Amino acid sequence: MAKKLPVYMWEPLFNRLTRISTEYAHKVLGIIPSSLTRYIQNKTYNQKLECYFVREPLSVKEKRQLIQQIEIPNEIWRETKLEGLYVSDHARFRTKTNSGWRYYFVFSQKGYPSIKYQKKHYRANRLVYEAFYGNLDKDDVIHAKNGLKYDVRASNLEKTSREELGRLTGHKSKRRGVVFIGEHGELLDEFKSTREAEQVTLYNRNTICECCNNLRQNYHSIGYRAFMWADEYEELNA
Repeated sequence: MAKKLPVYMWEPLFNRLTRISTEYAHKVLGIIPSSLTRYIQNKTYNQKLECYFVREPLSVKEKRQLIQQIEIPNEIWRETKLEGLYVSDHARFRTKTNSGWRYYFVFSQKGYPSIKYQKKHYRANRLVYEAFYGNLDKDDVIHAKNGLKYDVRASNLEKTSREELGRLTGHKSKRRGVVFIGEHGELLDEFKSTREAEQVTLYNRNTICECCNNLRQNYHSIGYRAFMWADEYEELNA
């Protein structure tokens, strides 16, 4: 039997790498093996899932090349407070060079999404917010509406105070249970947190949280609203 080759999903907008199986890609993501192979060989961006499929972790150079070739309809670019550094509403960062554009990607530093520019580190969420919504005071903090710090797209950011942030996120100090349900509302599985749900189902936490908070009209990667907060599910089925 031929040895199965590894498959990874790389989400360039978040710089997140997740190892998956061919079976998962087929049964859950709806990508047949032959299509998956073409995605990998041609290094094609999957617009619906917002990811690339690769055989191994990417180098910095490869990441820059792949994030540069993405075409996002109606993407808006603004210059950040750092001269020469531009960011889009989808949180892609770039600078102008003599030969074109040099792209940067967000990475986690001490648990916060960051950008390294001219040998210094900056909080990516603050750069995006100020580019699209205006200046921040030093006491202002940025809250990710969907609860995922790594999602620094402009539409997901809001300004708040430290006191208000505590109110918004205080309930999360205790992990909130999540249920995985079938198309007809039947209970398939239950998890202690979105992190556990991500580890077991392999859906990313962004998708799980958006399902739980019912933030989308359509869930293309799943086909229906497959996750709910456990307490809300219990209330509906009491």
